[in-house]
Amino acid sequence: NEVAAHGHKKKMEIEADDLAVSYLIKAGHDPYGMVRVLKKLKKFKHKLRQKHIAPKRYSSALINKEPGLELRIQNIQNQIALHNKKLRGQHETTY
Repeated sequence: NEVAAHGHKKKMEIEADDLAVSYLIKAGHDPYGMVRVLKKLKKFKHKLRQKHIAPKRYSSALINKEPGLELRIQNIQNQIALHNKKLRGQHETTY
């Protein structure tokens, strides 16, 4: 079933983003780098559309990947905020 496979791919992409955020934080890197990269890809995609370049001509998995750049950006920002909230909670309970 193509619809079920599509939904499964979206879920896997979100899970991959969540893991990437977790790994970046654990490694001491800035997870907002993911957000910046996805925003740059979103701008690039918008510029291509303004030039009326057909999506088939720039069918990059990074640009056209589902669940979509905006949803991925929002999810990553939510994951970072959740991590920061947990971190603040740990600091409050240790004193």
